[in-house]
Amino acid sequence: MRKPMLNRELVERELPREGLLVFNESLLRNQELSGAHFEEARLDQCKLENITFSEVEIDESKVTDCIFNKCNFAGVRLNEAFFSRTEFVRSRLQGLQIDAAILKDVNFKSCKLQSSNFRFAKLKDVVFEDCDLSEADFVGAELENVTFKNCNVASVEFSQARLKVVKLSGSNIENIRITADSSRGLIVDTGQALYLASLFGLSIED
Repeated sequence: MRKPMLNRELVERELPREGLLVFNESLLRNQELSGAHFEEARLDQCKLENITFSEVEIDESKVTDCIFNKCNFAGVRLNEAFFSRTEFVRSRLQGLQIDAAILKDVNFKSCKLQSSNFRFAKLKDVVFEDCDLSEADFVGAELENVTFKNCNVASVEFSQARLKVVKLSGSNIENIRITADSSRGLIVDTGQALYLASLFGLSIED
């Protein structure tokens, strides 16, 4: 997975509360935007710290080479979203609506993503590490080379998802919702394999 490429000399700027979010090589921090609506967001080589975006809606967004640290995206709706070489660190993303988005080379670390919506999204080269994704929704999504490392994926919905090299080893998969066809793309540990076998009605004898 490729990491964000940031200019060492970022210029600190203020965020608007409506219209367009267009920033390049910028440092954005300690700002409150709850409930705002933006027509478009284009962020390139930016670092955002302690920004509250809760309940924000963005019609179209493209984010490249950015880092979000301790940001609040709870209840945010992102339409036509594209993320590349981006990191989310210690951020709140509960109830995030990012269905049909494209995520490539994206890393979520120590984030809260309970009940987030990734329906029909396309994820490639994505890592979730030490994250809580309980009851997240990946219905119809396409996941390729995606790793869930030490995550809580309890009650996550993978129905109709297309999975290719999706690693769950070491994560909590209790009550995961997945079909036998979708599970073929999973890489799991021994305990998880036994649990999935029980979900599909298989009996294992030594």
